[in-house]
Amino acid sequence: MPLLDHFHAPLSEERHWGSFFLMWAREVMTFLHLEGLQERFFAEVFHYGEGSEVGGCTAEKLASPSSSKYCTEADVVVVEAPPTTFTMSSVFPDAMEVLVFQTSGGPNLVGAILFVCPGNKDRPQTRRAFATKCANYLHQVNGLIIVDVVTDKKANMHDELIDLLGLPDTLRFPGASPIYCAAYRPYSTEPARDQIDVCCAPLAVAKPLPRMPLSLRRGPTVMIDLEATYMEARLCSRL
Repeated sequence: MPLLDHFHAPLSEERHWGSFFLMWAREVMTFLHLEGLQERFFAEVFHYGEGSEVGGCTAEKLASPSSSKYCTEADVVVVEAPPTTFTMSSVFPDAMEVLVFQTSGGPNLVGAILFVCPGNKDRPQTRRAFATKCANYLHQVNGLIIVDVVTDKKANMHDELIDLLGLPDTLRFPGASPIYCAAYRPYSTEPARDQIDVCCAPLAVAKPLPRMPLSLRRGPTVMIDLEATYMEARLCSRL
């Protein structure tokens, strides 16, 4: 099934893009579990932003005293938080992502697939926040894939990442495709040279999606079939 334009009429007026993206991310997670990942790895879908809240919860008790070896009911004292010194403005980027973890030694992040949301591209602050997240994943030597099918905003998040890292303009995305995929494989060579291999693929509405490599830290490279997962998401969403 070819790629649809989820951000212009008629589809944008008939369906919510966020619901479909979440379905697509879940299909990618299912694909990884059934087709790509060895048993020592697992994937999870994370979604926040676009109206979801961060923080704001209040707990009356942090733990049940009866189950704690550190305190009893009599030890619980209600205290007030110290007054705020000052408030800073910030940007909390929207996120729709599939994260891959290794089970050895606890759930350790080894790879990430990020679906660009419209809110990631709408102003300089959110673009930089998204690029910063990508840079953090790469600096931890995690493989990364960026999938951008947002057609109503023209910013290129790969270029934002290049600018953030202070790399030369020759490494910006080749061509002027408004939608695209990019895969990153960070690794080190001797003597002490850190590098990132990048695979760029322009996308187009009404054209098939490619397979993209996700290189897991200290693990194999898994080919993500974006076309197959997108097709399953369309079928499940009746698009």
